[in-house]
Amino acid sequence: MPRVFAMYRLKRGVSAEAFVQWSKTVDQVVMKRQPPVHRFDVYRITESIRGESPYDFVEEIEISDWPSWLAMIENDEVRGLAAAFEQLADAPNMVMVGGERF
Repeated sequence: MPRVFAMYRLKRGVSAEAFVQWSKTVDQVVMKRQPPVHRFDVYRITESIRGESPYDFVEEIEISDWPSWLAMIENDEVRGLAAAFEQLADAPNMVMVGGERF
C-alpha cells in the first residue's frame, strides 16, 4: 500500500509537548477517519547520526492511493486542520513525499 511521509519542524516558540497534545487529540483523530487513510503514525525525532536533524517530526501515513489522498487534502475538514497545523509547524518548509514499499 502507498505511504505518505511528511517531515517538518515546529515554529519557534512552539513546544514539542504542546504539538504532541494537539497531534494526539485533534490531528490524528481527524486524519484517521478520512477514507483514504488506513494508518497514521507520527514520530518525534529524538536521534540523528550526523548532527542535528533538519526535522522535529515525521509522519508515516498509509493510504489507499495517491489520487484519493490529493482529493482528501482539499476537503474542508482537512483544510481546517491544515490551518491549525500552520500555527504550530513550519509548514512552508515541510517536505511531503509519497512512496511504496518494495
